Amino acid sequence: MVRFFEELYENKQIMWKKREIIDIKGMVFGKLTVLEFSKMTVQGAAVWKCQCECGKIVDKVGVLLRAGKIKSCGCSRMENMLKAITKHGEARKGLMTKERISWGSMRARCFNSNNIAYSNYGGRGITVCQRWANSFENFLKDMGR
Repeated sequence: MVRFFEELYENKQIMWKKREIIDIKGMVFGKLTVLEFSKMTVQGAAVWKCQCECGKIVDKVGVLLRAGKIKSCGCSRMENMLKAITKHGEARKGLMTKERISWGSMRARCFNSNNIAYSNYGGRGITVCQRWANSFENFLKDMGR
């Protein structure tokens, strides 16, 4: 359903070009469900009242919702940042798992000549396979848990 801006502000003395408002009420964009039309911006963009899955109610610009640029009220910002900087999800609050410590120690023994155990491993020609040398994910996948 398409409505026009004049219908919403017919009694106001604001001069606007005739703009179409695409009705997105009830639609879901990411974690946001559109509840109702809220207002128009000074630039003439429709703003919609939305409810996030976390329960927060926020106003968001319809064009940005439809373009997929806005997907939550902001509650998933930290979650998205953690995903972006975490490759394997094995670190917890700055601590490493036992598997991650084992992998790092294995690499140090085989590749770091300053490691106390290097003479027993890397110094004797013992090395780590290419698959594991630069990928903790592969090490974890092969070793299992």
